[in-house]
Amino acid sequence: MTAKSSSNRRTAVRPRNCNTWDVDQRRTLVILYTNFPGLSNKQRAAIFSAYYREHLSTCGLPNGLPVSAISAQYSERDKKPQVWGPACAEPSTDQERQRQHAVIQKIRTIAAALETGQTSPTVAAPQAEVPVSREVRRRTSFVVIPSKQPVVADGADRIPEPQSTPASSSRKSAIARLKQRHSAAEQSRVLTARKAVIGRATMAQDLSSTPPTTPRASATKITYERREGGSLLLSPEAHSRAQLMSAPVLPHEAHSPPSRILFRYFDNNISHLGERANGALKGEGFHAGRYRFTNSRVPAAPESVSELLLADFENHLDQRPIDSPFVSCTDDFLWLLSRIALKEHNKGRLTGHISIIDSTALPSRDIFHPRVYHQRLKEKKAFTKGAWHYSGRSEYLVWGKIPQHAIIHTFSVRQLVELVNGSRGLKVSLRFEKISRSNCSLLNTIRPELQQDEYELTHSTIVGFGKLCSFLGLTEPVHIQTVITSLVFGWQLKIHAQTSERWAKDAALFAEAVLASSDRAVLRLEYLEQMKLAYLYGVREGHKATWNMLHEPNRQRNITRMERAATEIGLRSPADIMLSELQNARLAIDQYAEQDRARFTVQAPLSRGMLASTGGQAQESGDHDMVDQSVDDYVMVDDIVYEKDDDSSSDYEDMSGLT
Repeated sequence: MTAKSSSNRRTAVRPRNCNTWDVDQRRTLVILYTNFPGLSNKQRAAIFSAYYREHLSTCGLPNGLPVSAISAQYSERDKKPQVWGPACAEPSTDQERQRQHAVIQKIRTIAAALETGQTSPTVAAPQAEVPVSREVRRRTSFVVIPSKQPVVADGADRIPEPQSTPASSSRKSAIARLKQRHSAAEQSRVLTARKAVIGRATMAQDLSSTPPTTPRASATKITYERREGGSLLLSPEAHSRAQLMSAPVLPHEAHSPPSRILFRYFDNNISHLGERANGALKGEGFHAGRYRFTNSRVPAAPESVSELLLADFENHLDQRPIDSPFVSCTDDFLWLLSRIALKEHNKGRLTGHISIIDSTALPSRDIFHPRVYHQRLKEKKAFTKGAWHYSGRSEYLVWGKIPQHAIIHTFSVRQLVELVNGSRGLKVSLRFEKISRSNCSLLNTIRPELQQDEYELTHSTIVGFGKLCSFLGLTEPVHIQTVITSLVFGWQLKIHAQTSERWAKDAALFAEAVLASSDRAVLRLEYLEQMKLAYLYGVREGHKATWNMLHEPNRQRNITRMERAATEIGLRSPADIMLSELQNARLAIDQYAEQDRARFTVQAPLSRGMLASTGGQAQESGDHDMVDQSVDDYVMVDDIVYEKDDDSSSDYEDMSGLT
């Protein structure tokens, strides 16, 4: 009875130690998953346990949290948005950004300590089970934890000799080692016969039963830790360059002037941002992914030297799954069509649109040129997904948003393709089939081919360009000039030298094509002349243009080169050409007016009455032929003057002769 009652007696369950989660811990967990996508769950658990070591020790968890607890907690962010909302929210103030930056820096420090084995034993226990090997040039970022096995040293230059067999070893192990030695010798002889120039060091790596994790050259390389975790093996020179302190990005470098107009492609049917970010069709402009769900004012852009701004550029350029504070645009029309718009259209995605943006309507402080930031990050080996091949030459990043009033026009890519295919001049000159090919470098393949085609500015091409400018909704002459420059320079059109009269005729042809394709009737003479100037100046600039033409320090050199080339083709001064045309037009106007005036000043034929009055005046003036004649010899009947004649026979004879 006593035994039975004792078996039914409840035993007291010891309370399980658990962690009390707060906003800071959840925010750190979010950073571990979003800012460090290359980490494994075990690595995140190890870093989190080291980060909150003291707190977890007070909770009775001296060895840290297990991987399951970390994964389960992070998976609740979608199930409990009211709890995870503050932790997942992006920082909106400078103080919050600095706090986030401090957390990221501390995570990097812990990751580096875990790799070198400098963490305390209390925290190192859960990480000892993480067998992560060092990888060379891995594209995804990760934290490297040292392997339990030592790295192969310089002794790998020779064929490794098997260790001496101890007396206690089994016969089977000794036979295996002898076979291994024999196999290595056989392979060595075969490789030597095939290629005698192979050194013994290379053969040692190929013939070893357990090849070293790195090639021989890695023996002289140094491990470099990335900003976002992970490591690379670099040469001493590259390692020293990566360790150098980067020069701060100056304002004139960060805000290099863009072209007058920018282009942005978007397709809300496939974009995860949706209309909240790409609201140009609804009159709401464009919003960066970080600020697409906020109705508050977008914070001011950080200074160009800010470390937080550099981190934003790193996440954006490396295409990390983090909401960017930038709206991406480009001033290269050819690049946008060739690399994005036409490729998406060829895939059957017919809902793509392109917006034309007036860059002068945006604050210059909000327009960043990412090239200088890309150079700084490339020196630090920060990129993991191939972004080191990206130059950032033609891209501009607008901070926060692009308001609707800065958008000139938005058009459909499908309608653009239909326009080009329906115009012979545009189809031949723009060559959409050639520029939209896949797996072809725009700089090294497509542009050289466009240049080799040597297409010229023919009559049909000029008319087609006028139709295209009208389709793009451009009315300002400066915007039309920018598009003409982009067409001539981007498609490598060949420009021949012409006389001023010929250039003036081409400009008039272009202006007529624009007006003929437009719904608006423009009758102002000054506007027509500005359109002609826009065409001539666009051809002049595009003939020998270059990327980032107005960027320092090559700005003056680019301008001098352009002016020299323009002189060779007869476009040294388009303004003088149009002024000469206007002077000729003025002379023609004066000549026409003079001819019309002369029509009203010519004398009419004289009548008999005018002749009679003229004869009387001649008598009064003392005409010698009429001195001997008497006034009585004339008589006037019914306003007709008859001469008196006493001899009627002469009259009769005359009458008889007439009959």
